[in-house]
Amino acid sequence: MGFSRRRIIAACAVAALVPAGCGGGGSSTDPERGKDAKRFSLTITRNAIEGGKNTEEAEWIAKKVIPAFEAAQKAKGVTAKVTFRGQGVDDEAYKTKLALDLKSRSGTDIMDVDGIWVGEFAQAGYLRPLSEVVGAPADGWDGWQHIPGAVQQLASFEGKRYGIPPSTDGRLLFYNKKLFARAGLPEGWQPKSWADILTAGRALETARRHADPAQRGHRHGRGHDDAGRSASAGRCGRRNPLGR
Repeated sequence: MGFSRRRIIAACAVAALVPAGCGGGGSSTDPERGKDAKRFSLTITRNAIEGGKNTEEAEWIAKKVIPAFEAAQKAKGVTAKVTFRGQGVDDEAYKTKLALDLKSRSGTDIMDVDGIWVGEFAQAGYLRPLSEVVGAPADGWDGWQHIPGAVQQLASFEGKRYGIPPSTDGRLLFYNKKLFARAGLPEGWQPKSWADILTAGRALETARRHADPAQRGHRHGRGHDDAGRSASAGRCGRRNPLGR
């Protein structure tokens, strides 16, 4: 499973975006903590490494994203030091490393995770909602308007946002309109749930059985005898090839 498909960028539960040591006062769970700091450091991790797995993304983060962010902060009179901890391992190994690092409170400040891990990590206490990490600006960010609600759900759990999904993929279902018509299903079929898909599947199976003479024979009077005789003849034919 590639992270380029359903990944999110999340802030871990063990460190706010501006560490306590950077100044600003407040508790470790205060989103206002360190907001007036003139110097801070951040660490980022992603299952990408220059010269290896997802090398293009690793280079983009290290050579474009980080320098641009540090320059923007410098223009505000703030010194930011951002370190990228790239990984280049199997996805499950990456997930395990993240979990172990977070459990031991040595995880990075910002991490790239698969969207299907959000609920699991949140329940384990490894991730905190963005609103708890950075406060009200998290939900007021104007960037949300550019991310469809369905995509935002990848980084949400129990109604709270835990990260920002930079990308996702789509799942497509192709269907035969002629078969759907025979099953009495609408030409512009648009399932909204797995239940809709199962219902369509059952309708298609029922239509198939009605269209199959042998299947009809098992359910309808005379047809049953015809089907039975055909089956018997077939069995006899296999035992007694023509000409013998």
